[in-house]
Amino acid sequence: MSKAITQNRNESELNGKRDEISRSTEELNSIEGDLNLTESKFNQNNSLVNLTKPSSDSELIESSILMIANGNLKWQKNFEELRLAVDRLQLQSSKGWTSPGGYCKLFESGEVSIRWYSNSKTLTVKGEKADEIKEKLLNFDRKLSGEVKVYSESPKVANILESTDRNLHLRSRNCSVNNEMTRTNGQSYSINTNDANYNKSPEFYEINSKLENYSQNVTRKLDALAEEISTIKENKENAAYGILILEETVNDLKKEKYELNRENEDLKEKNKNLFQALSEVRAKVIELQDEKSSLITALKLIQRELVSLAEKRKLKTWNLRTRI
Repeated sequence: MSKAITQNRNESELNGKRDEISRSTEELNSIEGDLNLTESKFNQNNSLVNLTKPSSDSELIESSILMIANGNLKWQKNFEELRLAVDRLQLQSSKGWTSPGGYCKLFESGEVSIRWYSNSKTLTVKGEKADEIKEKLLNFDRKLSGEVKVYSESPKVANILESTDRNLHLRSRNCSVNNEMTRTNGQSYSINTNDANYNKSPEFYEINSKLENYSQNVTRKLDALAEEISTIKENKENAAYGILILEETVNDLKKEKYELNRENEDLKEKNKNLFQALSEVRAKVIELQDEKSSLITALKLIQRELVSLAEKRKLKTWNLRTRI
């Protein structure tokens, strides 16, 4: 019963985390839709923001790894080739590659953690030696493809790729201008009021800045939820193992109880037999005592008769002497 209660509680917690992730993803998708509509409007007006991207799909596939402007990477090939590439880095890890959930593949060592999302191809490297590992991966790819395609992509898009596993395919150049902070619907975002494009369509900049700030919050939240879900799963496994140990202990105690009950029954049977034997001995003793009493009584009667006969003989002898 305790095992079922523990499992139900863990499943409820997991379902709650999944619902929270779904709600965050739906809200982000709504903002994403607004951004896509505004982007379409810009494209119809000859585009107010210059987006840079590879000239063709074949050029994108040439390289297995791409560097994004915010420091993240894209691994274009499959997971097996990524695993082989990481193995060549000779990183020490007790767990190796794991699957914490969703499309994520995780590799953790004492100095760095590597996450790869199979649906978005996003590759994140964090830790003390993150820069060194990124450089090694890029060098490794240069040896295979001859050149790494480096292109700029907005940090907000990279965060969305990592946190919601969706690719908006937006790559924009960074603009270094004076920004002022504006709040809308309780969230703060940055608006470039000095840009000429802002005066033409400020709603795009609002949504763009809002999405950038929101996606960062969602990324942190989803990472925390993923870690919490992983902890719940680990606790669930530990609880299941503990329940298994308790069940084995209970089974051993049941066996021991059965043996003790059997020995107790044997002792009861022996005690019963001894009691019966003792009762028979007591009855025999009483019978012997009765026989003894009877013999004593008979002996007394015989003694009396002997005394009586002796007296009669003496009296008869005395009478005979008297007559003579």
